[in-house]
Amino acid sequence: MNERKVLLSDRNFFELFIGPRKLKKDYVESKGSIPVYSANVMEPFVYAENSNIENFHYNYIIWGIDGNFQFNYILKGEKFATTDHCGAIKILNDKINPLFITYALEQSKHFYGFDRGLRASLTNMKKVSIMIPVDEKGDFDYKVQEDIADVLSCVGQMKEVLTDKIEMLKNIHVKFIDDSYKFKYVALPLLLERVKGKSQYTKKYGQIHKGKYPVYSASNSSPLTYIDTYDYDGEFLSWSTNGFAGTISVFHEKFSINGDRGLLLPKDNRKDLDLYYLKYILEPVFRETAKGRKGDKGKDEFTKLYPFMLEDIMVPMPVDVSGNISLVLQQEIAKKYKTISETTEDVINNVRRIVDQIIEM
Repeated sequence: MNERKVLLSDRNFFELFIGPRKLKKDYVESKGSIPVYSANVMEPFVYAENSNIENFHYNYIIWGIDGNFQFNYILKGEKFATTDHCGAIKILNDKINPLFITYALEQSKHFYGFDRGLRASLTNMKKVSIMIPVDEKGDFDYKVQEDIADVLSCVGQMKEVLTDKIEMLKNIHVKFIDDSYKFKYVALPLLLERVKGKSQYTKKYGQIHKGKYPVYSASNSSPLTYIDTYDYDGEFLSWSTNGFAGTISVFHEKFSINGDRGLLLPKDNRKDLDLYYLKYILEPVFRETAKGRKGDKGKDEFTKLYPFMLEDIMVPMPVDVSGNISLVLQQEIAKKYKTISETTEDVINNVRRIVDQIIEM
């Protein structure tokens, strides 16, 4: 297959522009039906009565300058508008397939590094080049572009299905139904003391009191900052009170927590509680109890789960033949949960590698 390299800055084939600066309040009284795209090019920002674009007799491609750097295409005749957070490419040549160009740009953004911190400004986008199939005469081959776009569209749909499967796996919570175990339900406050972190621990505090000891906040993946002292030393059960509230971690080190995180301390220093068993049992309950904004597929979630919201939670605790809470049985069950959790995580990582695979055109 022959190809021709074309720059987006080549005005024989493309015209690039961005929209005017607009805020939502500018459209408060608008009753129009024209979709206005901003940083999110998949969903309209608002709807307007007028557009900053005059000629809709061309195919267009739009991209998000800020936020999620994505591409979308708009076919001839479809009216739309853009803000200064949305770039647009007018395709001036009818032999250039808009869907093919959309996929080509989606692939090239990794090469140019736009998804690693480089802003997809008008100036930077003009440096982008695309390899477009041509026929024996050197003219753009629309049919080949169309065939490639169809294949990549199918691949994209399959990736979306796999992404949904990942979310489904992440949200699966296993409950053991085994007659060999006997349980009794105990109110959480009778088992665990709820302690919130100190609000004084901020990034600024960390800059002033730099050290090697981590301070954990709402994030369950990395510390907020590091300071020169610590509040806790040992193995502790901790939950996030804000953000993805209710996610539970087990910390085993010298550390501190701030106001966006809490600790669950065994009541009266009791020794018959396994922290990992409690993590696996309580996390789905905590996540369900959390209140706030729960976005689609976990995106843009901001939920809260404060200590008082845990007051009525009943915890199933395995008991021995005498009816006493059994540490040994907790550890046995926790081991089973851990095996399932690790297997699920392996599957998710393998599927994610497929989803993240860049297809060479």
